[in-house]
Amino acid sequence: MLKKLLIILLSALCLALSLAYRTGGMSPSDFIDASPDKTIQTWQVAHPETLLKQSDRALEQNNPELAKQQALEAIRKNITNGLAFAQLVTVAAKDDKLGLDAAKLAPLAEQLWPAHIGVQIKLASYWQVQNNLPKLMHAWHILMVRAPSLRKDIYPILFKLLSYQEGLEVLKNYTENPPSWWLGFFNYTAQQEQSLSQLRVLYNLRDTDTTTLTQEERATFINSLIKSKLWEEAYFVWLAGLNENQLNESGFIYNGSFENTDKTAGFDWQFAKSPLVKTEIAATNGMVGQRALHLSLNDKDRINFRHISQVTKLNAGLYSFSARARVDNLQTGEGLRWRMHCMNNKNTLLGESTVLAKRKPWEELKFDFEVPANDCVFQIVRLEASSPFVNNHFFKGSLWFDDIRINRQLAKPQ
Repeated sequence: MLKKLLIILLSALCLALSLAYRTGGMSPSDFIDASPDKTIQTWQVAHPETLLKQSDRALEQNNPELAKQQALEAIRKNITNGLAFAQLVTVAAKDDKLGLDAAKLAPLAEQLWPAHIGVQIKLASYWQVQNNLPKLMHAWHILMVRAPSLRKDIYPILFKLLSYQEGLEVLKNYTENPPSWWLGFFNYTAQQEQSLSQLRVLYNLRDTDTTTLTQEERATFINSLIKSKLWEEAYFVWLAGLNENQLNESGFIYNGSFENTDKTAGFDWQFAKSPLVKTEIAATNGMVGQRALHLSLNDKDRINFRHISQVTKLNAGLYSFSARARVDNLQTGEGLRWRMHCMNNKNTLLGESTVLAKRKPWEELKFDFEVPANDCVFQIVRLEASSPFVNNHFFKGSLWFDDIRINRQLAKPQ
């Protein structure tokens, strides 16, 4: 099955890469002869690149013998020309009766010019015909490193290979020290429809005792899990990626002090983007520690404010929410509140703070809530517009928040 897939897909890919090289000017140097397709006159000294262009033309005209002679002439001009040896490999694949040993020529071409784009494109075609997937993957690797514009042509084939054990074995060779194209391929996989199983395969290839996942890879995987509503798995992947300092901030709410400036995916503070809203972590008077959350709002348009939130995973039980808040100025209808909801179809409201609607110095907001045992595995704490009505959704001003906490209660307060 894999062999059939390779024949269909790789043939098209090799053709695309060849055309890209020959028409897109991807060679490291420009061609010397301004008219390389013209017949060389006896008094002219042909440059090797001119001869190789004419060798390509001879192959297009189904004249492999002439193509061979022109490639050999290019070698006589420059015995170290790896592209000329790669051209002989291409000629040998076209006609196996010309006395050319492609199996010996291919390694020689690669040894002479190991990073040359044209050489690797020609060798990729040869390795594909030979069904040599490791060597083919190496050629693609060089191409994706040296010519990033070709990645868009190669990523779809790599994505298909994720469904086959042979493909995984080859890709595994590039996971310990990921090359420059790896993250792009990881993100490409995440963007494909119904690709979570393939993305999980890539993630597991990288998540080993001998390799270290990047924050970008972990974030992409977490976001894909969340997109598929696999909150439980996403949460533990997120938790496994926290460093010691971040773990110290991972109580019932994460980084409620706003002291940790390393952004994490999924279960950190989420700040929705809007031209009407600006959030920043900064220093101010009266804060606890070195940083606090600053919220600036403008009233150019009405907005149903729900732009600051965090997903939590609290077991069933009694809790209290607290936060320090300062309102420097605020023009609004019915103001803002912190609210806690279950993440379920009903968006069950568990509790809410008093309203923030006018200028106030630092004060503590507090409310108690109970997480039910059923249908509330994950919750979301969010700063929201107090009113559900659009005519009250105008806000202009500056607010600060700090020292946001969720604490467990042993019993309901009397």
